[in-house]
Amino acid sequence: MENVDLKDETPTFGNVLLPAVKLCVGQKLWLVRSHHYRNDDRTPKEVTISKVGKKYFELEDYPRAKFEIETLKQVTETNYIDRCHLTLQEILDEREFDKLVGEIKNIFGGYGKPKLTLEQLRKIRDVVGGKI
Repeated sequence: MENVDLKDETPTFGNVLLPAVKLCVGQKLWLVRSHHYRNDDRTPKEVTISKVGKKYFELEDYPRAKFEIETLKQVTETNYIDRCHLTLQEILDEREFDKLVGEIKNIFGGYGKPKLTLEQLRKIRDVVGGKI
């Protein structure tokens, strides 16, 4: 097997590409709390990087939390993972994406045939790339 240098590769989170950026102390990010916390506010919060290492970074006001530079996700042994984003727009786009996927699943995910015309189905097929 050939050795591959991944330093210049663009990191991914699931199927979302994260831009290869250099994080620095004082840089502002947006933090979203994990959805696993009960009754916790998931409103994005602007945070400041306080420390940057080779693999991890830390935030002001979160002294015991460390985050992976490649994924911007909190490093933890549980599923209660907070995530940072480079911009507020990333968060808004991700939420809109999730909402639209849910709406589309509701149309096609139930029992029986969706209440769409043949012409609507053809247009959907054309938009999503031709052959399904």
